[in-house]
Amino acid sequence: MLEVQREQLQQLVALQQEQLEHARSERAEHMDRAQYILSRWGDAFPRFAEHCKRAYPMMERAYLQLLANMVEELAEQDDGLDNDFAVQEFVDRYAMRVGQFQHLLGIIGPIAQAAHQEVEEPRTQ
Repeated sequence: MLEVQREQLQQLVALQQEQLEHARSERAEHMDRAQYILSRWGDAFPRFAEHCKRAYPMMERAYLQLLANMVEELAEQDDGLDNDFAVQEFVDRYAMRVGQFQHLLGIIGPIAQAAHQEVEEPRTQ
């Protein structure tokens, strides 16, 4: 029995390592794409990188405020999401905005981070 548990644990650790490597690869791909965008279009949109750096923290704060309001409202309810109507109302109210905001952060975030790196390591031309 102990041997079976050990094998299952090893499989779980291997799976988590694969997922971590995949996440790292995805992050590197997003950063490469953001750096490419900035290098290719930087002259045409000279303030874009700076605007992304300034906008991202504001967007992040608004996103967190949206999440905080969402969970606070849910925590204050006595019955929570105990029926289909309540679940649907909750999803209708929050799911679209949270998902769209998260998507926008996923686009602007790597560009803002690449812009920060560009300041630290200026482009060679």
